[in-house]
Amino acid sequence: MNEKRFSIDEALRFGWRKMTENLGFFIVLILIAFLIGFFFSSFVSLFEKNLSSLSLIFTIGSVLFSVFMSIVYIRLAINIYDGDRGLIQDILSLSLPLFFKFLLANVLYYLIVAAGLILFIVPGFYFMVKYQFVLYLVVDKGMDVVPAFNMSSEITKGIKWRLFLFDLLIGLIIFIGLLLVLVGYLVAFPVVLMASIHVYRNLFSQTGVSTDNPFQAPG
Repeated sequence: MNEKRFSIDEALRFGWRKMTENLGFFIVLILIAFLIGFFFSSFVSLFEKNLSSLSLIFTIGSVLFSVFMSIVYIRLAINIYDGDRGLIQDILSLSLPLFFKFLLANVLYYLIVAAGLILFIVPGFYFMVKYQFVLYLVVDKGMDVVPAFNMSSEITKGIKWRLFLFDLLIGLIIFIGLLLVLVGYLVAFPVVLMASIHVYRNLFSQTGVSTDNPFQAPG
């Protein structure tokens, strides 16, 4: 197989272009997510001292909503990449199996990265890069958790250092966006999201796996 390649500059330019083309839609979606998240967090704080059971319920609700929005953001970015912003239909068709697969994949990913960080830090960054496309594969290809981890490992094989550089750069963009409070984040987040999807799809296409049959391992 030929050496995998992707352009960081091209990915960021793609992210910027798609952000400007869909900025209004992104702003509305992010603000709605922020307001709902604020609703949950407010009730968590309100009931924390006197009604801890209700506080726990709203905490769980906040976590589940965060997972749901992660799926929505990835699905939206993939749709935009494919030239179709049919987000409402995707939300209405969101299945519980997909939700729980995504939740399990998310938990396993962070546990693996956390365990790696405890083991002298470097393994944590290695696993972070190696499995960074797991959640995309669950949403985009409908993969089960274990095949998604295996496929992410295949996608990132031979190009982890460049992906690590890309991850550092988009992390810096998000950090700068947060320093500029809400306005900066409303721009930075869509750019990073679309750039990441661009890199993911670019590298997936170089694995030699058929898009129609993503569960088949490369030959």
